[in-house]
Amino acid sequence: MWSSSSKKLNERSMKIVKTVYNNMKSHPTYTGFTVTIDEYDIEGSASITLTKNGQNVNKFYFYPKHGNGNIESIAIYGAQLNGHFSSINGSKNVFGLKVSEIEIVTNSASPFVDVYIEDY
Repeated sequence: MWSSSSKKLNERSMKIVKTVYNNMKSHPTYTGFTVTIDEYDIEGSASITLTKNGQNVNKFYFYPKHGNGNIESIAIYGAQLNGHFSSINGSKNVFGLKVSEIEIVTNSASPFVDVYIEDY
C-alpha cells in the first residue's frame, strides 16, 4: 500500500468509490448489512465498511496513487479473505477495475487482501 497522508483520491476516483458504495447499498446480496462510507480515511484513502448486527464484516480501503490520485490499491479486511482473493484473482477485476497484482498479507496486525489496480 502507498502511504502518505498528504495525498487523496481525485474526483474521478471518489466517484468510483461512491458508485461502489451505492451499488452495495442497493444490491440484494447486502440486504441485512449496514453499508457506510468514509470519504476521508487513513493515508488519504476512502473506505467502505460492511457491518451486520453491529459487527464489522468487511472494510475496503481505496488508496490513492502518488501523483495523480487514481486508485492505486484496495485493501480488504475482515471475513472471507480467501473468498475475496479467489474471486478477484480469478477475474483479475474488482469493482470494474483491472487488477495488476493481488496477495493476501498475513504479516500485519490484521490479515488483509491487497489488490493493486492497473492505472486508468
